[in-house]
Amino acid sequence: MSSLPTGTVTFLKTDIENSNRLGGRQDVFDRHGAIIHRCAQSHSGTKFYDGGDGYGFVFEEVASALKTAAEIQQLLQQEDWGALGSLESEHRTRFDP
Repeated sequence: MSSLPTGTVTFLKTDIENSNRLGGRQDVFDRHGAIIHRCAQSHSGTKFYDGGDGYGFVFEEVASALKTAAEIQQLLQQEDWGALGSLESEHRTRFDP
Protein backbone atom coordinates (compact mmCIF):
# COMPACT_ATOMS: atom_id res chain seq x y z
CA MET A 1 0.00 0.00 0.00
CA SER A 2 1.22 3.51 -0.80
CA SER A 3 1.83 5.85 2.08
CA LEU A 4 -1.23 7.85 3.01
CA PRO A 5 -1.25 11.63 2.59
CA THR A 6 -1.09 13.80 5.69
CA GLY A 7 -2.50 17.17 6.62
CA THR A 8 -5.98 18.12 5.48
CA VAL A 9 -7.32 15.21 3.44
CA THR A 10 -10.58 14.03 1.96
CA PHE A 11 -11.85 10.49 2.39
CA LEU A 12 -14.10 8.82 -0.16
CA LYS A 13 -15.87 5.59 0.73
CA THR A 14 -18.02 3.74 -1.75
CA ASP A 15 -20.03 0.54 -1.89
CA ILE A 16 -22.75 -1.12 -3.95
CA GLU A 17 -26.25 -0.31 -2.73
CA ASN A 18 -28.25 -3.44 -1.85
CA SER A 19 -25.33 -5.69 -2.79
CA ASN A 20 -27.03 -8.67 -1.14
CA ARG A 21 -29.36 -8.84 -4.16
CA LEU A 22 -26.37 -9.83 -6.28
CA GLY A 23 -26.13 -13.23 -4.62
CA GLY A 24 -22.35 -13.29 -4.54
CA ARG A 25 -21.87 -12.44 -8.23
CA GLN A 26 -18.10 -12.07 -8.17
CA ASP A 27 -18.06 -10.90 -11.80
CA VAL A 28 -20.16 -7.87 -10.85
CA PHE A 29 -18.01 -7.12 -7.80
CA ASP A 30 -14.87 -7.37 -9.94
CA ARG A 31 -16.20 -5.03 -12.66
CA HIS A 32 -17.43 -2.56 -10.03
CA GLY A 33 -14.05 -2.68 -8.28
CA ALA A 34 -12.16 -2.12 -11.52
CA ILE A 35 -14.19 1.02 -12.24
CA ILE A 36 -13.70 2.34 -8.70
CA HIS A 37 -9.95 1.72 -8.73
CA ARG A 38 -9.43 3.20 -12.20
CA CYS A 39 -11.28 6.39 -11.28
CA ALA A 40 -9.58 6.84 -7.92
CA GLN A 41 -6.11 6.24 -9.35
CA SER A 42 -6.70 8.69 -12.19
CA HIS A 43 -7.35 11.40 -9.56
CA SER A 44 -4.43 10.46 -7.28
CA GLY A 45 -6.44 8.60 -4.66
CA THR A 46 -4.69 6.25 -2.26
CA LYS A 47 -6.61 3.16 -1.15
CA PHE A 48 -6.94 2.67 2.60
CA TYR A 49 -9.82 0.17 2.69
CA ASP A 50 -10.91 -2.77 0.55
CA GLY A 51 -13.81 -4.87 1.80
CA GLY A 52 -15.84 -6.89 -0.68
CA ASP A 53 -18.01 -4.38 -2.50
CA GLY A 54 -16.77 -1.40 -0.46
CA TYR A 55 -13.64 0.67 -0.97
CA GLY A 56 -12.05 3.63 0.73
CA PHE A 57 -9.63 6.14 -0.77
CA VAL A 58 -7.96 9.23 0.61
CA PHE A 59 -7.15 12.32 -1.45
CA GLU A 60 -4.99 15.37 -0.84
CA GLU A 61 -7.46 17.60 -2.71
CA VAL A 62 -11.20 17.87 -2.11
CA ALA A 63 -11.82 18.42 -5.82
CA SER A 64 -10.08 15.14 -6.68
CA ALA A 65 -12.37 13.15 -4.38
CA LEU A 66 -15.48 14.83 -5.77
CA LYS A 67 -14.36 14.32 -9.38
CA THR A 68 -13.71 10.67 -8.59
CA ALA A 69 -17.20 10.18 -7.13
CA ALA A 70 -18.84 11.87 -10.12
CA GLU A 71 -16.81 9.85 -12.61
CA ILE A 72 -17.62 6.58 -10.82
CA GLN A 73 -21.34 7.32 -11.02
CA GLN A 74 -21.11 8.19 -14.69
CA LEU A 75 -19.17 5.06 -15.62
CA LEU A 76 -21.43 2.78 -13.55
CA GLN A 77 -24.45 4.20 -15.38
CA GLN A 78 -22.79 3.66 -18.77
CA GLU A 79 -21.74 0.08 -18.02
CA ASP A 80 -23.90 -2.75 -19.41
CA TRP A 81 -24.92 -4.75 -16.35
CA GLY A 82 -27.06 -7.17 -18.35
CA ALA A 83 -30.03 -8.65 -16.47
CA LEU A 84 -29.22 -6.52 -13.40
CA GLY A 85 -30.28 -3.46 -15.33
CA SER A 86 -28.30 -0.96 -13.30
CA LEU A 87 -25.86 -0.89 -10.43
CA GLU A 88 -26.06 1.90 -7.90
CA SER A 89 -23.06 2.79 -5.79
CA GLU A 90 -23.22 4.92 -2.66
CA HIS A 91 -20.43 7.44 -2.05
CA ARG A 92 -19.57 9.28 1.14
CA THR A 93 -16.94 11.97 1.53
CA ARG A 94 -15.40 13.34 4.68
CA PHE A 95 -12.92 16.18 5.07
CA ASP A 96 -10.43 15.91 7.95
CA PRO A 97 -7.74 18.38 8.97
